[in-house]
Amino acid sequence: MRFALTFILVSLLTGCKSYDAKLSQQVLGTWNRTEYNVPIRLDGSFTSWKTIPGHLTFLSDGNFSSFWGDTNGFDKYRGTWLVKDGMLVLTTTNSDGVAMLDISKHKIVQVDKHRLVYDTEPPRPVRVTLTR
Repeated sequence: MRFALTFILVSLLTGCKSYDAKLSQQVLGTWNRTEYNVPIRLDGSFTSWKTIPGHLTFLSDGNFSSFWGDTNGFDKYRGTWLVKDGMLVLTTTNSDGVAMLDISKHKIVQVDKHRLVYDTEPPRPVRVTLTR
């Protein structure tokens, strides 16, 4: 009985790790934001607004870089990333050349060869869609 419970627990943990590894492989590369995003409000209402275009690049060494901007200005961010329990975890360590520390977690909704969709965390949850 004890062996069976241990086997089930190890299988569940291994399954989560392999799922995260698969998501990590799918996330690798450069993603572009060119379309409108729809914020997800806790009260169930939906609104849309224009997002600033840019790109986000996930490297296989666990680092990321992003560039968001238009003719009104731009922002550059750098840091590290990983996928844990189906969440995209970004640790931003540099913003426009200034050291900083910000950790954000995003629920991966969909990822395939052409689209990465994730929900940002509260207090202002937003559904983000990136393409390549």
